[in-house]
Order: sequence, then structure tokens, then C-alpha cells
Amino acid sequence: MANTKHLRSQELRTHNHQGDALRLGMNWTEEDLSKPQVLVESAWGMGHPGTFHFEPLITEVNNGVFEAGGKPAVFTVSDICDGVVQATSGMSYSLVSRDVIAAMVEIHALGHPHDGMVLISGNDKSVPAHLLAMARCNLPSILLPGGTQLNAPDYVTSDQTWEIGMSVERGQTPRAELESRQQTACPTCGACQFMGSASTGQVMAEAMGLALPGSALTPSFLTKHLRYARATFTRSSCARWICSAPMKSRSYDVVSATSAAVAEHTPRYPTRTTRAAITAKLKKSFVVVLRSLNHVIQR
Repeated sequence: MANTKHLRSQELRTHNHQGDALRLGMNWTEEDLSKPQVLVESAWGMGHPGTFHFEPLITEVNNGVFEAGGKPAVFTVSDICDGVVQATSGMSYSLVSRDVIAAMVEIHALGHPHDGMVLISGNDKSVPAHLLAMARCNLPSILLPGGTQLNAPDYVTSDQTWEIGMSVERGQTPRAELESRQQTACPTCGACQFMGSASTGQVMAEAMGLALPGSALTPSFLTKHLRYARATFTRSSCARWICSAPMKSRSYDVVSATSAAVAEHTPRYPTRTTRAAITAKLKKSFVVVLRSLNHVIQR
């Protein structure tokens, strides 16, 4: 095993003796205590199809962390779905939930002595929340996109049921048509099958180099998605930084390092980027996407 004395988790063990006892109480082994500790944080939950299928992804990410010589620690903060809460007072909580998720990931990552993290998300608020958390924490990090749903018959998507429902209320469409579309619009788990904010967030994460190439919008029902999950940590630069870094003084920057070597290629580490620059890069990317979407809508 590589020298791990430079890691946050191991530095804490030199003066916090209760931490080892508490971890052993969770069936950790003495060998686990000396491994790099990797936060595996997901938005798993039962609020919508975009996160409902995350459990096997979490398992495979854990397997990848073990294979790289680390010890995974699973935490969860789920999100809510705009599609579920629209037309209700629940929309008052939607945007707020993004900031709460980002804050909780930061609490989990820095409150406990984690050395890096793998974040799993795929929807409107959880993906930007995880990107914000990556910038705040500045730990070796990578995102696993949650994938997308299978296309429905006639390419009907769940957002189209609003229009169909209003047509039913006007007496222009039989209710059976609405019920038929509701039953088939979401045939599998995953993000909605159109370029809404959920799919856009996944694509942005990959384009920025914060997810493995090709991993965004992977059909969630394919075993390929599980293979991406297993490879997310092992094939990213995170594993090299955490499990192979030879010196404590080696500097790290989340965007520079992760985006430079997310695949199996030889890592390159550009000049250090400040937290302000990371935030500016995220904002600029969101502005470009929003302008593009607005142009499409106007057309």
C-alpha cells in the first residue's frame, strides 16, 4: 500500500484516538483505518425516478474504491423533483434544496476526515449542488452522472402530460389518453429523456471534465452504467492523488486535477485554480447553457 501519512484521515489519527474506536464499531478492520477514506455521497431517494436506482451504483462505486486501495464511506442527501412539486407550494423549496444539498455534502466531506469523494447525482438540483460542493471542498473528487430513462412509446415525455391534461380538462381529449401517457412516459428510472436541467447538468459535468468521458446520459438500465460506476474512482485522477501521492506538500485543485485526467490517460496538472475561479467557471457555463436554451425556445 502507498504511503498515506500525507492524508487528512491519517493526520487526524495522530491525535484523535476516539475516531478509530468508533469506526471499528462499524465493522471496519484495522487495515481499513490506515486506508485513504473516500466519501461516496449520493442523492439516492424515493422522490423521483432520477435517484431511485442509485443503490447498485453506490455498491459498484464502493467496489471501485476498494480496488484502488481506499475505504468508502456512504452518505446520502436526497433531492426533490420539480415535476412532482409543480403547481404546489413545494416549489418554494426546490431551489433552496440545491443549497442545502451542497452544504450537507460539504459537512460530510470536511466534518469527517475524508481524503476524497465520489458524488452520484443526475437531476435538476442535485447535480449543481454536487458541483458546488466539489468547488467548496477542493478535495480530489469526481461525479458519477445518474443516467437517463428509456424513451417512451412515440417519444412522449412526462412533461407533455401537462398539455395533455389541460386538453382533457377542456374536453378535447379523452381521459384514457392521459392515463395511457402517464403509464408509459417514464418506463425506467433515470433523468427525463429531454434536455431539461437534469440532462443538461449531467452533460455539463462531463464537458467540464468532472465526470468520466461518455458517462453522462448513460441509459440507466444498461449494465454499462454499472461499469461506469465501478470505474469512476479507479480510472479518475482522484485515485492517483489519494492513493499514490508521495508527499504531503503536493498541492491539489479539484477542477484542474480532475478535469485534466478523468480517464485512464496520463494525468496532467495545470496551474492551481482558486475557489473564486472555479465558481466563475461554473457560472459562465450555466449562462452559456441558459442562453442556448433561450435561443431554442424563441425559435
